[in-house]
Amino acid sequence: MTVSGGKVPTRAGVAICALLLLYISGCNATPESMAPVTVQGRAISQLFSLVLAVSAVVFLLVAGWLLYIVWSFRGNQEPSRTSGNRRLEVAWTGGAFALLLLLAVPTIQAMTTEDLPSSATLRVQVIGHQWWWEYRYPELGVVTANELHLPVGRNVQLDPESADVAHSF
Repeated sequence: MTVSGGKVPTRAGVAICALLLLYISGCNATPESMAPVTVQGRAISQLFSLVLAVSAVVFLLVAGWLLYIVWSFRGNQEPSRTSGNRRLEVAWTGGAFALLLLLAVPTIQAMTTEDLPSSATLRVQVIGHQWWWEYRYPELGVVTANELHLPVGRNVQLDPESADVAHSF
């Protein structure tokens, strides 16, 4: 039995392909539990998608160029040196700079938040303890442990504190 190219796939190759297909089939672009619901969340999600796409393009270009070089000089040939080529150095430095500028603008836009009116904002004190989180709602007179409940359609201001340890919330 032959396949196009004249080689028979090995059992390991078939198993790896089957496992990759099984792994990919479980992927979901945005699970419902992770879908952003706020303006800032959507902006950050779109920024992540942009950075991921740009990174994939850069990876494919670099990997393709690397494969081309490896294939072209697979024998005893030695590639020509390009040190001192000012045009090439300016091109890849300028390209990297342009790529950073391309990503800097949407990053700054996504990270900029508007000042929220203080009267409509619900304040929640988040207190980190050694093994649990405490959430206090001063306006409502409610205190919860390890459960953060937020109202839909209302602005919320989280005030993180620590009782006895340094946590990242």
